[in-house]
Amino acid sequence: MPDLIQWAALVGMATIAALFLIEVRRWSSTDAIIGRRQRILRIWLVVLIEALLVMMIIGPSFTSRKDPASALIYWTVCMVVGLAVVVLAAFDLREVVKGYARARRRVFRDLRGEHEDVR
Repeated sequence: MPDLIQWAALVGMATIAALFLIEVRRWSSTDAIIGRRQRILRIWLVVLIEALLVMMIIGPSFTSRKDPASALIYWTVCMVVGLAVVVLAAFDLREVVKGYARARRRVFRDLRGEHEDVR
């Protein structure tokens, strides 16, 4: 079973890295609609997710020969990194909602301006 988890973590790492490279390429090729803060959040998210997956891969071999206290500390650090990912994802979601609200206000303002010009 640990081998399956390690393979899943490797596939996850490769997938996340590929998706991140695609997103970075999109940032540089077009006028991105996300701001600097959201880019930084997403970079940190990818770094932490990749670190978490690496920790999942090396965790079973690292903790199998150690005493239980060090294994507990190791997996607690993994859990803290996972919780940090959740918190950063919530901040990223907040930025997405703010950007959506800004775009919606801009669209309605433009529609209202065009409507007033027609009269």
